Amino acid sequence: AGDGSSTAAQIRYEVHLSTQAAFTPSATTLATTVTGATQASLTGLRPGTTYEVQVLAYGAGDQPIAGSGQALTLVTPLAKL
Repeated sequence: AGDGSSTAAQIRYEVHLSTQAAFTPSATTLATTVTGATQASLTGLRPGTTYEVQVLAYGAGDQPIAGSGQALTLVTPLAKL
């Protein structure tokens, strides 16, 4: 993601996670925040659970970057016994 004026190192990503579809990102759903990186690790996910993930991007000055926040669905695999 980019806003045309922020460098990649300035872009902050908030990764929001919920088991509810079409959720509104909030402090409660914030799983992790990364700045200047394009990957993040999510821990504590339950096997066999479907999660909706939304990633919000912010440029320099904490300005939201248009187009961020689109949802995707993540299904965790079942644990091996």
